[in-house]
Amino acid sequence: MKKIYDKNGELFAELNHGKKYFLDYSKHSHETFALSILRSGEIEVEFHSKPSQILSPNKIVVFNPNEVHRTKSKKKENIDYFTLHLDAKWCKNVQNEEDFMNLQNLIEEENIYKELLQIFTSIINTDTEININRLKTILERILTEYKSFHKSNESVDEHIIFKEVEKYIQNNLCHAITLSDISKAIGYNEFYIIRVFKKKFGLTPHAFLINKRIEKARQELTQNRDINLSQLSCDVGFYDQSHFCKVFKRVFAKTPNNYKNEK
Repeated sequence: MKKIYDKNGELFAELNHGKKYFLDYSKHSHETFALSILRSGEIEVEFHSKPSQILSPNKIVVFNPNEVHRTKSKKKENIDYFTLHLDAKWCKNVQNEEDFMNLQNLIEEENIYKELLQIFTSIINTDTEININRLKTILERILTEYKSFHKSNESVDEHIIFKEVEKYIQNNLCHAITLSDISKAIGYNEFYIIRVFKKKFGLTPHAFLINKRIEKARQELTQNRDINLSQLSCDVGFYDQSHFCKVFKRVFAKTPNNYKNEK
């Protein structure tokens, strides 16, 4: 992963790159806003309760914050798989919206694709200063021009439940919490909470909790190459390092140790 800083020295974005990509990822989500491009090959991206998209040259696949998805390689070898992660708050400010407005999941714009491919390749292959202003201009265009106006069928009550559960989970990642704990904390029936989460994410609250723990671990590995994996597994709520490593590999198609050594 390459970190990208603006001219003020502030962390602006993070770029993942796979020269040869052929592994499948299981269901997961990111707290960041992300977009992916591919120089050659074909990757299928499955989204919960939405149509799958095919990532191939001249196309851009978008992952909205907390959008559950998984990827499958359609060809044996895919070359130069890039994924750019951006802070959701920065994106929301660009959109000038109170809440982040989700984007459509597939953008078929050859000119944007080519500019992103050129910039991403430059970031990976050289240490020279990139045109950060040009990258920001492209991203601002994407964030404002490709908003999805798909109306959610989520009720106000369901939205409140999700927000309350998410807040409780985030505040208790390192604790051994149960569905009963969540139910008591927010005052809603366990079965109703399960139904809301399955509808929104295709995940149970427990699976959502595990995903948040793994995402937190990924962030820590990105920030600190020397972090102790045994301590990290405890810090994010796993009390068995072996289990932590298995779950991490299932989500990111590599072990935590391999992940941090690639950073």
